[in-house]
Amino acid sequence: MRHLLAVDMGLRTGLALYREDRRLLWYRSQHFGNRARLKRGVHQILREIEDLAWLVVEGGGLLQPENNLVKKIDQPLFFSRGNPMATWSPKVRIERRNRPDFWARSLEWFVVGGWFLMLVALLVLSLAKPQVETFFDRYYQIPLRRFWDDRLLVWLEGFMVAGFCLGLIGLLINWRRHRRETDEYRVSLVLISAISLIGLLVHFLRF
Repeated sequence: MRHLLAVDMGLRTGLALYREDRRLLWYRSQHFGNRARLKRGVHQILREIEDLAWLVVEGGGLLQPENNLVKKIDQPLFFSRGNPMATWSPKVRIERRNRPDFWARSLEWFVVGGWFLMLVALLVLSLAKPQVETFFDRYYQIPLRRFWDDRLLVWLEGFMVAGFCLGLIGLLINWRRHRRETDEYRVSLVLISAISLIGLLVHFLRF
């Protein structure tokens, strides 16, 4: 998909990158300090953006035709004295996160907590199931439990419910915060919710 770059050019340059469907991908400002660094920085920025089709620039005296800052640019170039994106603004969804926010970072803890509950539930399941006789049990005539431990099954049910709720809440946050192109749905949260739900269904149907 092609992109449009809006630039408020100056020693402190403002940049905003839009997709062809008018969605804002990112925006930032960059301080160059002097014109020489600005000249080098302009071409560096343009090289970093893939599929750049349009360039909208405002910036006063820096945009005079004799100024070398705007020469050798292959993209269609438009100069603006007002808001360069004024005609696009009704359909722009602004993403104000410069970095992952609290809720986006919390997804990692939901994933870690969910898998921890699954491991604990697996351990409880191995302890709750009927004991299997081994050679030493038979030799020393050690009495074994031939039935499921109901007390541990209650704990197992609790861990499954907690895992399902944790995965479901994490998926809800993941869905609400899925705004950037780089945002991804966490497969681990889907797996945790599915495993917990299947475990609960088996538990209720069998016991």
